[in-house]
Amino acid sequence: MSSKQTIAYTIILENPLTVGVLTETVSCFPGNDGSIQVNGNSTNGNLQYTLDGLNYQSSPLFSGLSTGEYTLTLRDSKGCKIQYPVSILPSTIPVIDSFRLKQISCRGLADGEITLFVNPPGINNTYTLLPFGLSQSAATFTAVQPGNYNIVVSTDKACRDTISFTMEDPPQLEFKDIDIQALYCDLENGRIRASSNFTDGLIFSLSPGIRISATGLFENLDDGYYTLSIRNANGCVTDSLVYVGIDSNQLQNTLQLTHLTCKGTGIEGKAEVISTGGIPQYS
Repeated sequence: MSSKQTIAYTIILENPLTVGVLTETVSCFPGNDGSIQVNGNSTNGNLQYTLDGLNYQSSPLFSGLSTGEYTLTLRDSKGCKIQYPVSILPSTIPVIDSFRLKQISCRGLADGEITLFVNPPGINNTYTLLPFGLSQSAATFTAVQPGNYNIVVSTDKACRDTISFTMEDPPQLEFKDIDIQALYCDLENGRIRASSNFTDGLIFSLSPGIRISATGLFENLDDGYYTLSIRNANGCVTDSLVYVGIDSNQLQNTLQLTHLTCKGTGIEGKAEVISTGGIPQYS
């Protein structure tokens, strides 16, 4: 008597190959320098690599690539293959979207400032201020002196954008006119009226005495030397030494008398006031 026994088997075919890649984007200059670094493995060993399906190489590195889509193929010693799609991307190009310029506050200073706003945000840019060749990672340059400038925003892939700007040297804050009225009539009535080549946000001051005026008018002054100062909205300050004197053409009276020839008699006595200086007519 014979007997038969049937045994069922399941055969699983597993690909012995695994693959992973690291890619390098193509630079803006010189270009065609993208790369693929393959991290492949096979239980059969002896891996070879190709991007065109024909020309295999033993090195897992492909370099000198341009932007585009590639099909990476790995083959082991037993002819097993695996394919993997790979994209080589172009580098991100920084674009200067806008900038904020803070001009120099006072003539002769170097406190100008410029801030750039670059898209896309978050990438590691280098900012270079020309013609000085000053490079930094921050998008703001401070302590900028008057002049014409370029700022180049660049990446480690030689992608760049450029902007030009001018940092102006503002006009010198000056006194446009200082009118001084001297004292007269033995009173403390001296006066100073000052004006400037600037018009907005001005504060005039006079010392000693620490007098403040928004109009530049100072009244009821005694004679003497004063320091007249002016400050504008940017904090620029200009001083001038002024002198308030006494009017040399003040009114002077001289009394001339003619006495009587005889005591208690006569009509020839008289008194006459002679006035000089001042402003005629007299009364």
